[in-house]
Amino acid sequence: DYLNYEAAKEKASAQVGTVVPYEVKTKVPAGTEYQKLTWNDTMTNGLTYQKDLAITVTPTGLTLDPDTDYVLTEDDRGFTLALTEAGLEKVSGFTKPVDANGLSTGAGEDVEFTLTYSAKINGNAVVDQADKNNITLEYGNTKDNEIEEKEVTPLNKELQVNKTWSEGTAPDGVYVTYT
Repeated sequence: DYLNYEAAKEKASAQVGTVVPYEVKTKVPAGTEYQKLTWNDTMTNGLTYQKDLAITVTPTGLTLDPDTDYVLTEDDRGFTLALTEAGLEKVSGFTKPVDANGLSTGAGEDVEFTLTYSAKINGNAVVDQADKNNITLEYGNTKDNEIEEKEVTPLNKELQVNKTWSEGTAPDGVYVTYT
């Protein structure tokens, strides 16, 4: 239930050495196709990724093969999972199938990815401070528009971010959070 992912989460206490499980679900709706699907999880200093990512895809007729359909890069700090062109074509074959003339048949179905993995709480965890772990999904319809990662080392542990709006001022009731 994707609404659960928007709900407030309960807090749990854990000790150093405890393994914390994670589950991430992503739905690619019927009728859509992408040229890029990449998941990134870079863990905080208090977590050590266990390099145990399991990928489940539904419907069951869709199988993705490592190295052919996706590339997985892992280290102790997290992972990057990127679908290749072949993998994206397999997904589009379910979400937006085409006929012999290359026209959409309109008979697509949702594809759901479930990523399960874990991290161990290590000695760098800060006592009495919530340790958050965020995963991002990069998706798009242009594969050439790569996002260049830049390392940031802010002074005074602060970054200044200036957000501009096309209308000139922020609309009422809109809040922006940077993570």
